[in-house]
Amino acid sequence: MTPVADLCRGSLAITATGCNDPNGGTCMPNINPSYSGSPRINGGWGRKNTGTTSYPYIDSTAFTVPAAYTIGNSARTYPFKLRGPGTYDEDVSLRRSFPIWERVKFTFEASAYNVDGHVDFSAPAVSVGSSTFGVVSGQANKPHDVQFSGRIDF
Repeated sequence: MTPVADLCRGSLAITATGCNDPNGGTCMPNINPSYSGSPRINGGWGRKNTGTTSYPYIDSTAFTVPAAYTIGNSARTYPFKLRGPGTYDEDVSLRRSFPIWERVKFTFEASAYNVDGHVDFSAPAVSVGSSTFGVVSGQANKPHDVQFSGRIDF
């Protein structure tokens, strides 16, 4: 099972690879004691070559893999106050009914999704020791979408 960031795109749950947790659960990494500064690097989410492995957004030297059969000292979530990319999109819907004849009416509806076309990026890979650690690998939301519908009630 590959560890992932929280579904709410809030705080990141950084994990470690290649370690043996005594309880058999997910292994937390150690915080590198000689590391200073913020582990967030290369600007904001998606400002570099998102989708490639060449631009990590989290500095892997901030964490180390703990020794076998030990538990790492990093917080389970939100270490160094690391958060994933935010998400939002704007959806709009318009509905109108038109009387045609006595009890017959026509209802028209138009819906548009992600109207402003804002791109939401997926959370970065969160497994320390992985070659893709800290890399945002894709887009999380859908592109523009429009749908129309009509209904006749009688």
